Amino acid sequence: MSEKQIFTFNKVLMKDEFFPTYPVSMEVKNSTVPPYSEKLMLFFISASNTVGLHTLCQAATMSMRKDLAVHYGLFISEIIKYSSSGLSLLIQRGWMEQPPQAADQKNLYK
Repeated sequence: MSEKQIFTFNKVLMKDEFFPTYPVSMEVKNSTVPPYSEKLMLFFISASNTVGLHTLCQAATMSMRKDLAVHYGLFISEIIKYSSSGLSLLIQRGWMEQPPQAADQKNLYK
């Protein structure tokens, strides 16, 4: 998803004759032992999704360009879909507690 976003926004930048950005390359190690637990990695991915959503939503509200707003909307929907699968994984593994629920109004009257 991030590569798709970088490619899309770089294409917009180059069309408007601006310099594109170049992502920092990540190196994959050949280790078979994970350095971090699955729980920690899922937490970091969930936190990154939250930051990404916040950033894209803020960019969509601040931008006056309709062409960018369309891209922002598409990427926001992709991140929400991806985040919901991560939330399902957290719940399945028992790493996420049930969020607070609203009080049952019918039982309060009894």
